[in-house]
Amino acid sequence: MKELCQWLQDLAVYLILVSAILQALPQELYQKYIRFFSGLVLIILLMTPLLRLTDMEDSFRSRVQEQNMEQESASFLEEIREKQEEGKGEMTLETEEKEQIEVEEIQIGE
Repeated sequence: MKELCQWLQDLAVYLILVSAILQALPQELYQKYIRFFSGLVLIILLMTPLLRLTDMEDSFRSRVQEQNMEQESASFLEEIREKQEEGKGEMTLETEEKEQIEVEEIQIGE
């Protein structure tokens, strides 16, 4: 019974918070995005008791964390590749400069 009261209290606080945010927005343009996002969060809040009853809450959280880790690692790998490509570009510029210097030295020597 205590868990049910806590769940209802969480829902009430969430709905009050969302309605306050929607009233505070100056333009109606952003309201559809806030409603979409708040709807997703509301679905998760509504699913919480079902997940607890079926003991799937831990597996749900682990899957969400796993997906977050995959996204973070993919973006990290992309940043590393970009830096490597920048480094290769710098390396090619350095080798081109060295070749130009060598060519100039040969021409001066003749």
